[in-house]
Amino acid sequence: QQQHGKKRTTTTTSSWFMSSRPLEGTWERPLRLSLERIMQSSMRREKTQYYPTDRLEATRFRSFDDMLDSHHDDAVLVSFGSKMCGPCRLMQKELDSVRNVLADNNLKVFGVDTERFPSLGARFQVSGLPTVMLFKQGKVLHKMEGLHKADDVVEQVRNLLS
Repeated sequence: QQQHGKKRTTTTTSSWFMSSRPLEGTWERPLRLSLERIMQSSMRREKTQYYPTDRLEATRFRSFDDMLDSHHDDAVLVSFGSKMCGPCRLMQKELDSVRNVLADNNLKVFGVDTERFPSLGARFQVSGLPTVMLFKQGKVLHKMEGLHKADDVVEQVRNLLS
């Protein structure tokens, strides 16, 4: 420590590499946080959230399989898309009208954000967005890739479920 007039300055030497905790502002902290987020997201795998295409109601399920099991007797139409995908947003509007037309057929319509849940896209081999899959009793009956009109989707679903 040195004293210059009334100002007092402190000169210290520290060895930051011997510290057991990461220093604020170093590269270690963001790296550790991102690794913790990766670990937490893989550990939270069964606590995922799936949204119906209607934005007014959201349903939470522990996993995708839990969602399929809870609607075992119903046909489930799942749209795999992304918030940043323009055709996916258009497909969401088409699926809202599909839901309204096929409401009496016990058809449930859900959407999965593949940016949030990329493992589901890989599991069902989603290669393009939007992709719509029809499930019955937990199994894939039909897969449609790309943007489709509501009338086409309704016709295909009715043919498959009849």
